[in-house]
Amino acid sequence: MFHEGVPMSGRTDEQDLLCRHMEMDGGRRLHIEASVTFGMLKTLTDFLEAQMEQKKRYEQVTVDLAGAPYLNSFFFGVLLLLREVSAAPVKLMDPNPTTLESLKKAKLDKLFEIGFQS
Repeated sequence: MFHEGVPMSGRTDEQDLLCRHMEMDGGRRLHIEASVTFGMLKTLTDFLEAQMEQKKRYEQVTVDLAGAPYLNSFFFGVLLLLREVSAAPVKLMDPNPTTLESLKKAKLDKLFEIGFQS
C-alpha cells in the first residue's frame, strides 16, 4: 500500500514534489517514488524521523527518480535522512540527465548507489 504525501505548501503545482512511499516485505524494505510535480513533502520527512525515533532500520531503500524532472536542496536533505534509516546503501533509480547532473554536482553520487533499469 502506498502512502501519499502532501506537499508542504498544500498545493500541487510544478513547485511541489509529490512522493509516495511504501513499506514492503513486512516493513524490511522501503520504496519511494518521486513524481513529476515538485516541492518535497513534509509527510515523508515526518515519517522518516518517526522511523529514526523507533530505531527502525530498513534492509533496502530505493528511490525511483524517473518521475522527478529535477531535485532541490530539500530533497537532498531527505536523501541524507534516508541514509539514517537504512541498514544498507540507499539506491537511487533512473535519474534523468538533469537530475543525475545535480546529484553529481552535490557529490551525492559518492554517498548513494545510482542505478538504471535495463
